[in-house]
Amino acid sequence: MSQYNYDEEGHFFPFVVLTFLIIILIPITFSFLYVEYKKDKEYCCLCDFCKEKNKILHEYRKRTILKPKISKKAIFISVGWCLVGYVIYQISSIKVEHKIWDPYEILGISMSATEKEIRKQYKKLSLKLHPDKVLLNETQTRESVESLYIEVTKAYKALTDDDVRRNYIEYGHPDGKQDFSIGIALPKWIVESKNNYYVLSAYAIAFGFALPYFVGKWWYGNKLYTREGIHAKSAERFFKGVEEIMVPGKAELLISQSQEYKFLTGFEDELKTIEQKILQKDNKYLLHKQQDLSYRKTYLLLYAHFHRIGLQSFKLRKEQISLLESILALHAGLLSISLIYGFLQPIIYIMELSQSIVQGIPSSGSPLLQLPYISKKIAKGILEKIGYPITLQQFIKIPEEKRRSLLSSYTDKEYSLIMDVASKIPILNIVDSSFKVTESDFISPDSIVQFSFKARCIFLGEDVEAIESEFENKTSDENELNTLLGYRKKKNAEDSVVPYAHVPFYPKKHKPKWWVFLVDIKHDRIVVPPISITDIGKSIRTFQISFQAPSQIGLYTFQIQVKSDTYIGTDFRKNVEFKVDENITPKNSTIINNVSQKKKLKSLHKDTKKNHALQEEVTKKNASDSSYESSFDEYDTDNSYHNSTSDSSSDSDTIN
Repeated sequence: MSQYNYDEEGHFFPFVVLTFLIIILIPITFSFLYVEYKKDKEYCCLCDFCKEKNKILHEYRKRTILKPKISKKAIFISVGWCLVGYVIYQISSIKVEHKIWDPYEILGISMSATEKEIRKQYKKLSLKLHPDKVLLNETQTRESVESLYIEVTKAYKALTDDDVRRNYIEYGHPDGKQDFSIGIALPKWIVESKNNYYVLSAYAIAFGFALPYFVGKWWYGNKLYTREGIHAKSAERFFKGVEEIMVPGKAELLISQSQEYKFLTGFEDELKTIEQKILQKDNKYLLHKQQDLSYRKTYLLLYAHFHRIGLQSFKLRKEQISLLESILALHAGLLSISLIYGFLQPIIYIMELSQSIVQGIPSSGSPLLQLPYISKKIAKGILEKIGYPITLQQFIKIPEEKRRSLLSSYTDKEYSLIMDVASKIPILNIVDSSFKVTESDFISPDSIVQFSFKARCIFLGEDVEAIESEFENKTSDENELNTLLGYRKKKNAEDSVVPYAHVPFYPKKHKPKWWVFLVDIKHDRIVVPPISITDIGKSIRTFQISFQAPSQIGLYTFQIQVKSDTYIGTDFRKNVEFKVDENITPKNSTIINNVSQKKKLKSLHKDTKKNHALQEEVTKKNASDSSYESSFDEYDTDNSYHNSTSDSSSDSDTIN
C-alpha cells in the first residue's frame, strides 16, 4: 500500500496558500485599479449646470461611518492582501534546519588543508571521540557518541579514500546518492484520525450545503432575469405593451412599471404636486393606469426628470438618481423586445426615448434645450422669432449676427459657452454606401446582400461639405484594399474617439452611441436590425450589414437611418436603391455597385494623357471585337443594372 508524506512541520503549506492567493488577487486588483483609473480620466464639464449636478451627486454618494459605500470587490481585495501579508510573515518566521554535509567542517579544518594535516587531525579526533574512550555525561548517550565518531570517519575517508571521495564529489555525500521523498504540501493534522470529524464536517458544509446553495441561487437568479439583465416580469410587461403604433408616453409607462422599481415606496406630498400638474394635461390617462404606488411614484419621478422639475426632498432626489442610473438598461431591454416585432414606429419612438432620458427633455421638447442656459421660455421665443421649429444643425448655420440677436439676453461668456457646447455635439456622417453580393456582379432573388457604408464622426461646428469633398478627393482604391485586408492606420490626434456627452441632467458619464439600420419605408418595417456604433473618431471606418434580398425581381427603395441615443435632432436618414435581377450572363451584367465605383470610372476618362493613349491603343487592338465599346455604351445609356446608393434629386437627406 502506498504511503503519502504530508507537511508535518508546516514548512510548505504556506507557500501553497500564498500561490493561490496571488493567482486570484493580482488580476482582480489590476482590473479594479484600471476601472478606478479610467474614472479619474473621465471628461468633466465645468459649466454651471454640470457643477450643480456634480454637487448633487457628491451629496448623494457621500460616504459616512455608518454608510461607507465600499464595494464588495474592494472589501474582497483588501481582505485578500491582508491574508497575503500574514502568510508572508508566517513564511519569514519558519526556521528550516537543512545543513549541507561538509567534511572539512566536521573535521574542523580549512578547505586548503593538506593530506598530512587531514591525517593528523583525524588521529587527534579519533583519540578524543572514540566510543571506548569517551566518558558519557548526563546529556550524552552511547548512540550519539557512536554517530559522531562515524561522521568523523566518513569525513576522513571522503578526503583521503579515492572511491569515497568520488561519491562525495558526485553526490555530495560519502555514501553516494541519498534518498529523497516527494510529499503533499498539506498539514498532517488534516489526515489524522482524531480530526476526521472536523474535516468531514467541513467537506459536508462546503459540498453538501454551500455549493448547492450558490448554484441554486445562481440558477434561480438567472431564471428571474433575461439575457439583457432585466427582470422576467418586466420583460413580460414589455412584450405585452409593444404595439404596432405606440402612443406618446406609453414607453415611459412600461418602464415605470418595471419590477426593478418596486423598492420605491412611500408617496410624499411633493409628488402630489407633480401629480396635479400631470392631471391637468392630456396624458393624464396614463397616470390613471398606474394603480401600484411604487409604479406611480416611478412615473412621477420620470416626469419630473423630463420636465426638469427640481425636487426639494433629499430622499426623492436620491430615489430619482437611483432610478436614472439603471433606466438605460431597462430601455435597452425594451428596445430589444420591440425589435423582435419589427414595427418601425415603436422602434423609432423607443430610440428617441433614450435621447429624452439622457438630456432630461420630453419627447415634444425643443432640441435647443440641450444647450446650457436655454430654457423652455427662451426656446419658445426663438421659435416665435424664426417662425418654425429648428434643429441644432440649423441653429449652428444661422448667421452670427442673427444668432446673437436671438440670444441677446445672455452675456458674452454665457453665449460663448452655449456655442462651445453646440459646436462640440457629434453627429455620425455617412460618407458612402453600397449594396454588394459576394463573388457576384448583380443581386439575385433571396441572395445574401452586403450593405456596406463608410462613416465618420464630425461635429456640428465643422463644415460637412468640406469633409465630404475631402473624402472624394482621396484615392479610394487604397482605402478599400486596407479595409479588405484588415489594415488600420495608426491613431493620431484626429482619430481620437468621441468625448463624453454634455448631459447635465443625467447622473452618469455617458458616451454617445448611434444606431444604424435599414428601413422598408413602404411597409414601415425594419429590414435589418440596428448595429450599434460608438467610440468612432474622425477617420473613416467601414461597416457592413448583411440581409437577405427580396424574393421578387424589381427595384427596391430602402432607407438608411441613423439615430443617436444621446442628442435630440441630430438624426439622419437617406434613401438608398438597389435592383434584384435574375441570374444573367456576364455580357449583359455590367453593374456599377456603388457611388465610389461610378466616380472612379468617370475620373478614368479625365485622367492623364498617358491613360488616354493607353485606352486608344486598347480600343484599336480590339477593333474586331465590339463588346468593349458596347459595354461603355451600355453604361452610359442603360441604368437598369445600377445597384448603387441613390444620389439623384429623388433621394432625400432629411434631418430629424
